Amino acid sequence: MRIYLDTSAFVKRYSDEEGSDIVNKVFESHEIVTSHWTLAEAVAAIDKKVARRQITVDERDFSLSVLFSDVLGKVTFVKLSDEFLYPVIETVLSHHISADDALQLFSCMVSLSPVFLACDKNLIRAAKQVGLEAIDVEDGEDRRRLEGMLE
Repeated sequence: MRIYLDTSAFVKRYSDEEGSDIVNKVFESHEIVTSHWTLAEAVAAIDKKVARRQITVDERDFSLSVLFSDVLGKVTFVKLSDEFLYPVIETVLSHHISADDALQLFSCMVSLSPVFLACDKNLIRAAKQVGLEAIDVEDGEDRRRLEGMLE
């Protein structure tokens, strides 16, 4: 199954937190799709944990090495292009979400991935409004529903 991961879900792969287990299951046996923007956001999110003293530099570097290993063989990227600008702006205005979230949502639609994983209530709501199977990987009920879909 082709599954799109927003950065908020994608980074669960590289830390031990709520939702990490289900994201790891998705990585093990399904086609992962995300935007190139996710890579930059993921690196920033992991590095921010060093600044907050939640992880060490060595732990960050290990997480980043796993991330880069994953993206080489397991992740399909939606390439960003100039044609995304106006649809992303329309998505911001119609769903009242951030530009980053609108970029992720539009990228998922372009990728034709029927399932969208995130950890942001407003983004999940917007994804459902455009007809995607939107799953909040931090929500227990959503995780159970996703597990059923993965079997």
